[in-house]
Amino acid sequence: MDIQYACWRDEIQPSLATHGIRILDIPDLDKTDLAWLQQYYRAQVRPVLTPLAIDPAHPFPQLLNKSLNLIVRLEMRQGRDLLKHMAVVQIRGSCRD
Repeated sequence: MDIQYACWRDEIQPSLATHGIRILDIPDLDKTDLAWLQQYYRAQVRPVLTPLAIDPAHPFPQLLNKSLNLIVRLEMRQGRDLLKHMAVVQIRGSCRD
């Protein structure tokens, strides 16, 4: 993890910045950018996401060999409760070594 973070911090992020690409947190977006991001997510990203649930009722899913996957924690409010789930999302079209 230390090597990966150092690569991100010292190489990837500065290289992106030299090309005008910044990584922002949601609160840092202005209203126009946030509206564009929400529309892009709904139209382009959400339709192709296929998360695979990870919980005691589902064994760990089989993943494609040499595929890039993210493990994500999903949180959803249901009344006063905060439901937490884990899922695997395959990154399509990712570069592979």
